[in-house]
Amino acid sequence: MSLYLDRLEKASERLPFVGTRVALLTGQSSFVSSALSPVQVSFLHAVAPAGASVLEMGFPFDSSFLGKGFREAGMAGASWRNARQVGWALGSERFRGIVRARLEMLFGAASRTTLITGSCGLQLANLGWPGEGIALGPACLGALRVRAYVVRGRGDGWSRLLYRGRVDRACGCGHLGYWESEEVREIVRGILR
Repeated sequence: MSLYLDRLEKASERLPFVGTRVALLTGQSSFVSSALSPVQVSFLHAVAPAGASVLEMGFPFDSSFLGKGFREAGMAGASWRNARQVGWALGSERFRGIVRARLEMLFGAASRTTLITGSCGLQLANLGWPGEGIALGPACLGALRVRAYVVRGRGDGWSRLLYRGRVDRACGCGHLGYWESEEVREIVRGILR
């Protein structure tokens, strides 16, 4: 934990200021790279309003974490890293402070930022996201403190197990299917209009 948190604390990049930005926050499947998958990048471009800037990297939103770009992480390892982040979000003040600082930086780098979360990204956003967001397949333990429009797939057993809050819309996908679902893209486009 210490080496990863040390590296996170060194993330200090300030994003260029833009008018409107769309960003994605999920748990990190890899602690080596925060590059989004091609399907996640495609999703963001498909739903972003005209003229909005799309941030093509995930948490901690710092190019020093892009490494060699996106690399597919195995399901077991990705799940373990996501579970560790949830645990730190619940029990590590150091990690919570890092997440809050990076979210403040992201929010301050645009006139308007729409944060879309996937899975345990809502757990991280819940630590201090000051704006509204869209949560796809949320996994969040404890009380929800952020304002989010929640979309959950009818086949998403993980979200059903790990999120007990309000669901605004159901869709026809499972936990790993949000980014490729045209139904979800239409829902998100409608919200962002």
